[in-house]
Amino acid sequence: GGGASAAEVQAKPRAGGLWARCYEGFQPVAEPLDAVTRLGLMCGPVNGMVQHGVTHEGKLTPEPSRHRFAAKQGECFRVFAVASEGVANLDLRIVSARGTLLHKDRSHHRWPVVEAIRPFCSFADDNFGIEVISAAAGGSYALQVWKLPAPSHR
Repeated sequence: GGGASAAEVQAKPRAGGLWARCYEGFQPVAEPLDAVTRLGLMCGPVNGMVQHGVTHEGKLTPEPSRHRFAAKQGECFRVFAVASEGVANLDLRIVSARGTLLHKDRSHHRWPVVEAIRPFCSFADDNFGIEVISAAAGGSYALQVWKLPAPSHR
């Protein structure tokens, strides 16, 4: 014994594979709203995810923009964002309700994906924050949260 059951193995998404391949070759040629919608649709449904909440849009300012979303224990998420042309780098940080940094993008372009090679999961019910950061004040962005529902416990 001692091994994980098939259900436990299936419950934790494996890194890489379709999680990373889904956005190979993606170019944000459209406005941020259209581009992030395309990015979400390229990577969400193929990995069993559904959009969580509304698409957020905003203007980049010297201060981080903040958005919140509710996370239930066991749910897994990915956050996609696209900035307008002329923005060299857009950064995303995911924080807990208490402000603890949980995840951040490590890319250096204007369309970050958090996480790049797998979703991130919530270990408890929480109200996560998304901080949108860029040195390029004056640009705009759009972002979407996608969710992999928690495995059912039957």
